[in-house]
This record gives sequence, structure tokens and C-alpha cells, in this order.
Amino acid sequence: MNMLNQLNNQFEPSSTGKQKGKPTLNVWESLGYDRYLRPDVALKRKACEKIMADTYDEVKGYVNRTEHPAFLIPMFQKIGINGMMIKDHGGPGFSNLE
Repeated sequence: MNMLNQLNNQFEPSSTGKQKGKPTLNVWESLGYDRYLRPDVALKRKACEKIMADTYDEVKGYVNRTEHPAFLIPMFQKIGINGMMIKDHGGPGFSNLE
């Protein structure tokens, strides 16, 4: 059996009737990590994911430059993720997982 058939068989219904999951590139979604986050942090993670998806084409131009995409800073400020783990200085005080 070739490699493509092996991969396709992973996503076909099994003989036991139990359906396998749909493939995804979203690690958080596939592993269910949101259940380990506080509800407010899960919302911030999803908002951050949306910002990155919406600005992907603009940000990828900065990869080989020595500039920072400063237009992202106000977007991240709106959802309150500045300072990440620095709780006592105005940041949200996220844990390492968050």
C-alpha cells in the first residue's frame, strides 16, 4: 500500500463505525488545549489567532527585514496581551501554557 493510501485510510470511517477526526493544522484545536486555559485567556488566544490570520499577508513581508510590524501593537493592546507574563506591571500574568 502506498503512502497516500495509508494517509487516506486514517480519515475514512473505520469498520467499527467510529469516525476518525477531521485533519487540522490548528494544534490547539486538535489537542483540545483550550480546556486547560482560563475562559478569558482562551478568548484572548482566539482573538490573537484571528489577528494573526487577518494580517498574515502583511506580516510575512517583515520576515527578512530588520523592521518590526508596529501596526500590530495597537491590535494586541486592544485584546490586552501586552507584557504577557508580567502581572505586576500591567500585563495579564499568563502562565507558561497560556
